[in-house]
Amino acid sequence: SWESAPMLGCKLVMGLLSQLTVLLFDEEGVQEPSLEILQQGCSTIIRYLEQVNLALQTFHLNLPCFKLFSFPPELVSSPSRPVPQQGRLISVCLAGNQLETLPPSMGALTAMTRLDLSKNKLSRTSAVMGAWQRLEFLDLSGNSINELPSTIGNMRHLKVLNLSDNLLSALPPYMAKLVNLRELYLHGNKLEVLYAGIDKCSSLSTLSLSNNCFPSLPY
Repeated sequence: SWESAPMLGCKLVMGLLSQLTVLLFDEEGVQEPSLEILQQGCSTIIRYLEQVNLALQTFHLNLPCFKLFSFPPELVSSPSRPVPQQGRLISVCLAGNQLETLPPSMGALTAMTRLDLSKNKLSRTSAVMGAWQRLEFLDLSGNSINELPSTIGNMRHLKVLNLSDNLLSALPPYMAKLVNLRELYLHGNKLEVLYAGIDKCSSLSTLSLSNNCFPSLPY
């Protein structure tokens, strides 16, 4: 039972859990992990909770390859259970999970400067991206994204954008607002033309365009 052990005590009890078969989350204020985590067994639950607790202290969330379908519920604020650290997260890595959409709760990540959502199952992004105005690094590679929202233009501090290995056939003109962009990875898509205004990205030093559908060399 987890009834009396605080979540921050995960490391202290790890050595005692080798025979654990039942894990209860009855303490008031403790949010139990999502079903996809619970189904993976105690070892994964402990590793998951360790990373969530570490994020609450360091504001760096690192949960790659945990089969997550959404943003960790333990880090989502609600009227009955506020999580002030949600809006203070600086970096988030959810690479190699099962996200199909960007949940609205990710719109609260306004302090974030680094986000890795590579190798998920995203088919499209959403307007919540407009809230990430401090973002400097964004990796969306290895998904199935076929379009980008206009709010991507709000990320004026973005320096590295990886959109490789998706299903993009065109890019929105709003990307011309990314004036601080230095690295843009677009290889492995279905692009036929470059977006208008790319010349306004005057800081761009790396542009990867291989394995697309350009009828001729873009210029």
